[in-house]
Amino acid sequence: MLTITDRWEGPVAYLELAGELDLLTGVDLLAAVEKASEATEILVDCQELRFCDSSGIGTLVRARDAARAAGSDLRLIGVTGLVHRVLLVTGVLAELTGGEALSE
Repeated sequence: MLTITDRWEGPVAYLELAGELDLLTGVDLLAAVEKASEATEILVDCQELRFCDSSGIGTLVRARDAARAAGSDLRLIGVTGLVHRVLLVTGVLAELTGGEALSE
């Protein structure tokens, strides 16, 4: 299960993720990113994201690409724990965080 809470601060959209990002929940994230695509920047807060499998990683990359295609910038923030480790090992952590990843 994935819960997505959105909030806006001026032209910046925040998507706060809680739960699990996988094959079943990825479509929810893509829909939230599409809804927020008019923002100049979309910050995806992963602090409460507890699980992300390979399809979740693919969803994060697709979400970033969709945001860029809409003229927005998408970046992950608050990446910790298991999700941090998975993104680091797969080589996409710096790409999705803008290089501002925590070193765990």
